[in-house]
Amino acid sequence: MVAAQPWYFRRLCYPAGFAGVSSRLQQRLCADVDCDRPDRNARITISLGAIAHNLSRCRQRVGDARIFAVVKADAYGHGAVEILPALTSADGIAVVTVAEGQAIRLHRKAGDILVLQGAQSTAELRACLASELSVVVHSVEQIDMLTQLDTTQRCCWLKLDTGMGRLGFCIDELEAVRARLDAANIRLAGLLTHLACADEPAHPMNCQQLQNFTHATACWSVAPQRSVANSAAVLSRGDAAFDWVRPGLMLYGASPIVGQTAADLGLRAAMRVEAPVIAVRDHQRGQSIGYGATYVCPADMRVALVGIGYGDGYPRAACNGTPVQIAGQTCPLVGRVSMDSIAVDISALERPVMPGETAVLWGSDELPVEMLAECVGMIPYELLCTIRGKRTWLPGR
Repeated sequence: MVAAQPWYFRRLCYPAGFAGVSSRLQQRLCADVDCDRPDRNARITISLGAIAHNLSRCRQRVGDARIFAVVKADAYGHGAVEILPALTSADGIAVVTVAEGQAIRLHRKAGDILVLQGAQSTAELRACLASELSVVVHSVEQIDMLTQLDTTQRCCWLKLDTGMGRLGFCIDELEAVRARLDAANIRLAGLLTHLACADEPAHPMNCQQLQNFTHATACWSVAPQRSVANSAAVLSRGDAAFDWVRPGLMLYGASPIVGQTAADLGLRAAMRVEAPVIAVRDHQRGQSIGYGATYVCPADMRVALVGIGYGDGYPRAACNGTPVQIAGQTCPLVGRVSMDSIAVDISALERPVMPGETAVLWGSDELPVEMLAECVGMIPYELLCTIRGKRTWLPGR
């Protein structure tokens, strides 16, 4: 029996079509991969060219600051390992867990890999040393674990809570923390914090957090490296660049700023989600469609059934009128989202639609992921991270 392993080890340990692995084991391994579902109708196309373009846009905005490309959560659903060729010009890679970092290190031998939540045990710390991963420390317990490590290579980034109220040391704890690091001979690689309201550039919290961070980091006689800016701050606040920036969402071509689209920001969508039309039906006025009979046809209608549903990560919250693109035109969803299908009103289309044609759920110029997110009361991050289907990576645009 094959022991369960995270997606990143299954895919990394059996590259190039799982060469040398039995067909039965291949099926088991593929079935366990969460985002890759070749047995489902959803098709997810990811453009490495778009990701490379978005990284270059980041580079243009941050000047001499170095870039940690954030690939946590399987690169926001885009495939952390598969997109590495598009990130060769990034100075480093940022992940959340040690296991994610180990997986990336197998394919990216040079450059810094930063584990944003740090190690959760001494075993994970030893794994970081073995894979040459940089760790963030955000608690006294993590400092204690570093202290107990039998090595002279004790080093960390220190996370400060400047107002996010999540992970990190408060400003008034810094003197004690600094003394603790010095006593344990732990070298400080850098200081970082995270902005709570960067997606709203005019929010006063942004200035307050930057002031808190600047004040806190000024107490070091030898200035450590500093990192603050996420995607939204990269695109809206030049004063947040410091030494390292940490772009995530913008790399994948979605806007991190409220009220602005990716196109407004010069970004290109990296993910396109499609599914086939599996049936076309004519409904008469007064007929209901879908579970709960919540949608009743106001007139005679032609409806396309599209093979995607909440079983593929398409949001069940999508309601009547949610846009779906068929035959190059935007059409409204009708009725409730089912596990395996949605119904779309195609009555207004200029030409007939046949089963087997393709519907676009998001990722076209006319239907960006931000538009769908707004329609269903979600944020682009959720849609990108939760969609599942057969993924294909394209080298160009």
